[in-house]
Amino acid sequence: MKSLFYLVVTMVVIIACTNEEFDANSEVKKEEVKTKIASLAEKYDVNIDFFEINPSEKTENEMSLEEIEELFRDIKQLREHPVELKMYKDKEENGCMFYSTKEQKPSVPLAKTRSEIYSFSDWIWNLTWFSVTLIEDNKNVTVMTDITGLSVYTYSQSYASGYVSGNSISFNSTGKIKATITQVVGFNLSYVINSSGTYDKSAGKGSVTVSAY
Repeated sequence: MKSLFYLVVTMVVIIACTNEEFDANSEVKKEEVKTKIASLAEKYDVNIDFFEINPSEKTENEMSLEEIEELFRDIKQLREHPVELKMYKDKEENGCMFYSTKEQKPSVPLAKTRSEIYSFSDWIWNLTWFSVTLIEDNKNVTVMTDITGLSVYTYSQSYASGYVSGNSISFNSTGKIKATITQVVGFNLSYVINSSGTYDKSAGKGSVTVSAY
């Protein structure tokens, strides 16, 4: 019985020591990954805020260090080199660019005006679309922008304006992208997206410039 008792005690001690060693190794790995992510954020000048996560909980926002670096690189690239996207009416370019126009019935019965919607989308960076919709109604223009793609993003437009001069529509907007990303540790990041452009209705083409800061 004594032998069995000592065996049980020994096993408990071994398991406890193993768990402590596992926890210590997990903490070391967490700190190593956190240091690497912080170093990447500094390298690409991206502001992030870390938060604690439960290692046993899997999330949809997990990214490898390589994917995180690619994301940071895209942000830096867009901040330093704004992207100009060409807009065309009912024309595809490289299989991913289109611009369409369609008449809409008046939303108010017996309205004397008609609305036209100009909708455009294109790749802005890896797996991410930038979209802008212009709604013209009796020389008034409503501007709506959106950024979609990776599930880690949420985009909200905070400001937009547009006006018509002859056949030309000019517009600009400001919005913010927020992302929550997890690895061994989690972090949040956010940055502002600006866009401005013009569209010539008679020529059926235009352009929009997108930048980040």
